[in-house]
Amino acid sequence: MERPYFALFELGRAWSLPAMSEPGGAKDTVLCKVDDVKPVGDANVSRVVCEPPFKGLLVVGTWVATPAGLYHPPLPVDDADELALLGEDDLLITAKPKEREHTRALGQADESNEAFAFEGSWCVRNTMTSGEERRSYTLCFGDGGVTGGGEVVGSGGSTQRVSFGRNPPDGDAEVEMQIVPESE
Repeated sequence: MERPYFALFELGRAWSLPAMSEPGGAKDTVLCKVDDVKPVGDANVSRVVCEPPFKGLLVVGTWVATPAGLYHPPLPVDDADELALLGEDDLLITAKPKEREHTRALGQADESNEAFAFEGSWCVRNTMTSGEERRSYTLCFGDGGVTGGGEVVGSGGSTQRVSFGRNPPDGDAEVEMQIVPESE
């Protein structure tokens, strides 16, 4: 399956998947859609939005598909100069998917990007750690579009998790962390 993530670049494409939040085990439905798509240089740039209470998920925001593969930069990409800032360190999954893991140090933090197969889908996972703080998101794509994902955000002694659809297990599921409040 080449470029399984292309559903992220279909304007209006939406997905609705069962979700569970921890702590507490609250069940809900995550509703997200591709809100904007535009070409920038040789890339496609999209913006994904999710409905409350999931509008702050880490998978929300800008996604970029280039001939090299898929990126999820923290800021919008509006021109070729911003596109040129994306490199191998930022690549989540190659255009022709293959398993990969890449880790880099960013000052006091470490960032790791993974691509892997899970239950017939391809998944990307980005994890940022700094001391006791951690944030991680996962998003999986299959023939029909987004098949699942989730996030972990925390620091200290407890954790806040959201998983939706078919979400692969988190490699650090046993790590105890403290909830970090979402900024408005």
